[in-house]
Amino acid sequence: MTEKRLHHLRFECNSARYVRRVVLDPVLIGAAIAAFLLAISAWVAHRETRAYEIYTPTAYVVEPLLPWNASPPREWTSAVSVETGCNHISDKHGVKESIIYNVTFDDGTVAHVGDGIPINGSWLDAAERIDGQVRASGATFHPWTWLWRDSYHPLCVAALSAQSSDAAFERLKALLRLPEPSP
Repeated sequence: MTEKRLHHLRFECNSARYVRRVVLDPVLIGAAIAAFLLAISAWVAHRETRAYEIYTPTAYVVEPLLPWNASPPREWTSAVSVETGCNHISDKHGVKESIIYNVTFDDGTVAHVGDGIPINGSWLDAAERIDGQVRASGATFHPWTWLWRDSYHPLCVAALSAQSSDAAFERLKALLRLPEPSP
């Protein structure tokens, strides 16, 4: 790369311009790339950073960190699709099971209900109330897909079964639309 640039500058007579083009042009290109990447990362950080999220029985409320970008609460009845699943992660930090219940609204916003923490009552009770609202909206339900992950990982399902009573596990199966095991 440097030889090619120097080859193009071999007839440059002005020494100041020669030094500027040899030394500063790569720096300016790097600075332009860095500025572009900084602009993209600032936009992503602004879009993804939230002060808090609240899941009520009727709406999903997001309060962004920057107040001028506030949006009205999204009613569960405006949901268009839901991804459900059960994710199993095993790494050097241990094993983690995650319930996936991601609600996508008509404006593209995604609420990760599986990560919600209820203020009172159980997560399952709250999720079933939300599920009733979402079903009323006519939203489509489909298995969660992400890279090579199993939508309903058998180890995750087994862990949920072990952690729950039989009645609660049946409710979870209905909520997540778990497929029946094949014989």
